[in-house]
Amino acid sequence: MADQKSIQSFKMIKLEDFLELQLKAYKLIGLNIIPIKITSQRTKVIEKLMKLYLFTCFIGMWLIVIQFGIRLIIDIDNLHVVVRVLPHITVFPYNFSKGILFFTKRKEILDVLEKLKKLFPKTQIDQEKCNLQSLLKQFLIFHKIYISFALATVSCAIIGMLYQLIFNNVMKQAVEIWFPFDDTANNFNLIISMLWLIWTVSVSLVNVISADFYLFAIVLILSTEFSIFGEDIKNTINEGQTINLRNLFIRHQKLIEITDDIKSVFSFTFFFIQGAIAISSCGFQLLTTSSVEDLLFSVIYAVYSICQVYLYSFYGQKLITASHDVGKNILNSNWYELNDNKEKKLILFLIMRTQKPCMLSGFGSVSLSAETFSSVRFVI
Repeated sequence: MADQKSIQSFKMIKLEDFLELQLKAYKLIGLNIIPIKITSQRTKVIEKLMKLYLFTCFIGMWLIVIQFGIRLIIDIDNLHVVVRVLPHITVFPYNFSKGILFFTKRKEILDVLEKLKKLFPKTQIDQEKCNLQSLLKQFLIFHKIYISFALATVSCAIIGMLYQLIFNNVMKQAVEIWFPFDDTANNFNLIISMLWLIWTVSVSLVNVISADFYLFAIVLILSTEFSIFGEDIKNTINEGQTINLRNLFIRHQKLIEITDDIKSVFSFTFFFIQGAIAISSCGFQLLTTSSVEDLLFSVIYAVYSICQVYLYSFYGQKLITASHDVGKNILNSNWYELNDNKEKKLILFLIMRTQKPCMLSGFGSVSLSAETFSSVRFVI
């Protein structure tokens, strides 16, 4: 009776549960990772309008990069301005490129998801084995924390600017940026320029947060698949079941192929040097500014950037550990009791393959791992 009650209360997790928030967020900037099915004239018009809005968002992000670039050129001799502009010069093009990547490689991304969906644990036993419910809760908590720091960064900049305007009668943007008109000449100009900044920054945040957590979800699910695979081999050997080594090798090869697909599609997004630049810039601002608003903005922006670098390293390390532990699980089994020497040799060969764990890297040089995060933090 108790077992039946636990089965009824258990909620099955789907792969889409890890991607639901990202897909909804992407629609806010007109990007449909999963293409809309054209079933009527209405859906056709909606699709065209969403694409038009998406291109408008991309143009907006490029225009703001140009604005920061012009400001950098104008004040190239002013170290304070250069340090304040530098993070934006690196962040916006990088974020824009992520949107382009997800738009142009939608088919490849969907192919990766289809491969993961075939291997995704579909029974209650398998999901309980890898504690999938806890993994989903942890993933959503990280997502909310990340969004909170991003929103806090933007809110702090807006509130600081409004505070200066209302209480000190100082008309000044929260960031160093160039406009083709005098944005501080009057309240109307200030509001127009502020709305432009809020829109472009919001688009950029939606873009980068959705891209990052889409990737994190894929890596987390892949890591879970490696963990389940290792446990399945160990249990199969220990229980003395007939080992279908061919199926085991095919399953392991599929996981490696998915890792290679992720690296080929998302390689550029792993290059998070812009996060390190932003952290360093915030550190400089903390040492040089005396404004409370600037201090608060720099602290929150630095924490947000640290969170970004940490999460890349965290999920990258999960994949390294899970793929490497496959060999440990086999070694901890009773593989030596196998009667067939051919099976023993094949098992040992599989162990050897797992000695080189699967890992993600940016441009083939910067690996995503706990060691990388420590190195970045040490350099800063």
